[in-house]
Amino acid sequence: MSRVYLEALEVVPNGETPEFIRVDITGKTDAEVASIKADVVAIMNGKTYILRKHFCGHEDGLACRMIEWT
Repeated sequence: MSRVYLEALEVVPNGETPEFIRVDITGKTDAEVASIKADVVAIMNGKTYILRKHFCGHEDGLACRMIEWT
């Protein structure tokens, strides 16, 4: 089974290290995912960032797929 992650990646100028958060949401309910997403958004408050859903295919020998999440 492929893993699914919620990721937040801060957008920063070249040379700076961005804030990065990855949370495994595989098998979580919609309510659990909504709560996790709210927590991540709160942590990233005040930053410019990309929120995305990461479908990891590595365990199945496949490429990963990511979609922006609003």
